[in-house]
Amino acid sequence: MSFEYVQIIMPVLGLILNAVTHITSMRIVFNLGVAASICLGFIAGFFSILIFEVSFLIYMHGSVKEFLSITIVNLISYSSLGFLYCNFVGLGISALRTRFLIEMDKSVGGITIERCIERYSPEEILARRTKRLINSGQIILKDGRYYICKSYLFVIAKIIKVMTLIVFGNKKVDL
Repeated sequence: MSFEYVQIIMPVLGLILNAVTHITSMRIVFNLGVAASICLGFIAGFFSILIFEVSFLIYMHGSVKEFLSITIVNLISYSSLGFLYCNFVGLGISALRTRFLIEMDKSVGGITIERCIERYSPEEILARRTKRLINSGQIILKDGRYYICKSYLFVIAKIIKVMTLIVFGNKKVDL
């Protein structure tokens, strides 16, 4: 396979490295949390594309103009795939319907409506998410108010907002 064809699939190869790094850093190597391991995976895929493109430039003695254009296209393509991967993982983690169906599948005798209301009331969901954010050190409760502690959570939220605006424009989108 020639290097030109490898360049075409480079964003997909970066995404595969992203997923492998995410899974291994979360479960095996570093025992990182979900957000940190997703970020680490994205960075690994991003830099793998950069390293490949620089190597390609050196090996093939190509022009800098061609190198920059292909690298920019591959990084934008990879970033878009990484954004989709991040959202796919997020859906699997936090989607209420998914969690509800999994719980129903695990229950032998079915789930009563009382159990559903207990587990999935808005107050219960908010209490669990807030507790999770406090325990992970992402927010703190001070004088009856919540504050962001770790700036990476805020940065990730802003990146997702910008990517959503880029993809959907100014339309109101129910994510």
